[in-house]
Order: sequence, then C-alpha cells, then structure tokens
Amino acid sequence: LRGQMKGEKEALSRRLEQCVQMAEELRGEKEALVRSLQGGGAVEETLKGEVEAMSLRASGAEKARDDARGEVDALSANLRALEGERDALAEELGYATTLRQKLEREAAGVAELRKRMQELEVEQEHALELLGDREEEIDDLKATVQEQKLVFQQALLTHTPATA
Repeated sequence: LRGQMKGEKEALSRRLEQCVQMAEELRGEKEALVRSLQGGGAVEETLKGEVEAMSLRASGAEKARDDARGEVDALSANLRALEGERDALAEELGYATTLRQKLEREAAGVAELRKRMQELEVEQEHALELLGDREEEIDDLKATVQEQKLVFQQALLTHTPATA
C-alpha cells in the first residue's frame, strides 16, 4: 500500500511539473504576443483572440497544477496517516511478541510444576498407605491391649480372695 501511494505521489509530482512547465510556456507565448500586439496592426485582432485563448489555456494549466498539488497534499496526508498506523501496529506486534515469549516461558514452568505435582501425589499416596497401615497396627494393638486388660481383670478376680 505504501509503495502504491508512493507511486501515485511520484506520478502526481511529474504531472505537476508538466503543468508548471506548460504554464510557463504559455506565459512566455502570451508575453511574446502582447509585445507583438503593442506594435499594432491588422493582425492585432487575431492576436488578441490567440492571447485570450492562451490565457484560458494558462488558467486551465494553473488550475490543473493547483489540483495536482491538492492531490499530492492529500496523498501525503494519507501516507503520513498510514505510516502512523503502521508504526502503531509495529509497536503492538512488538508487545504481542514479548507477551507470547513470556507465556511460552511460563508454559514451560507449568509443565515442570505438573511433573512435580505428580511426583508429590505419588509420595502422598505412599504416605497415606503407610498411615493406613500404621493406623491398622495401632487399632490391632489397642484391641490386644483391651483384651489383655480383660484377661488381667478376670485373672485378678479369680485369684483374689473375696472380702465379705
């Protein structure tokens, strides 16, 4: 788009130069005719008509030149706006690239954290199994102690003399 705008600007600049050159040529012809008219004569009326025609052509060339300048100015303004937009997009692209790189680094960290979490889950399962085994042993020992207490109490009751 920028290349196209630049090409159009160059074409309009060439057209503007042509219009300026044509206007200068017409001005020169007009001045030459005016000088010849000042000498007077029968040709005066014919030359006046040609001078007027040249004046009109010169006015048209000047208008075309002014129009071309206006187009060049409009294209230049459009080019500046597009360059500003391009710069803003380039800045946004830089930000997005930086953000993407940061997220990629974080994603790599997340993978490491997942691996560590799985390792910890395995360790937790083993710890829970051991805890369950220990609790089972404790329950068994409590039951054994309770049984021993009952046996001991019964042995005491059967071996102690009754006091009346």
